[in-house]
Amino acid sequence: MTELEQKVAANPLDHQARFDLATALNASGKRPEATSHLLEIVKRDRKWNEDGARKQLVQFFEAWGPTDEATVEGGSGYRPFFFITRISQKWTVVLR
Repeated sequence: MTELEQKVAANPLDHQARFDLATALNASGKRPEATSHLLEIVKRDRKWNEDGARKQLVQFFEAWGPTDEATVEGGSGYRPFFFITRISQKWTVVLR
């Protein structure tokens, strides 16, 4: 278990550690896991870091492309909270 994973396990409300873990997971090619952590931040505190988790998620989706499995699956477990749409070549995560 990495230091960031330990921080998140010890304090699930440490959104900065969770955000950092998500970006590290993405850098390691673990897209579904990265998505899951960012979505967890959005679920717990939508306005955290000036909407930073949602913005990062959109950046990931844009980089991965619309047909990437992580992009397609990213919203499936969180549909009660938001939906993902692509408007004018840009991804938008709309919170409900």
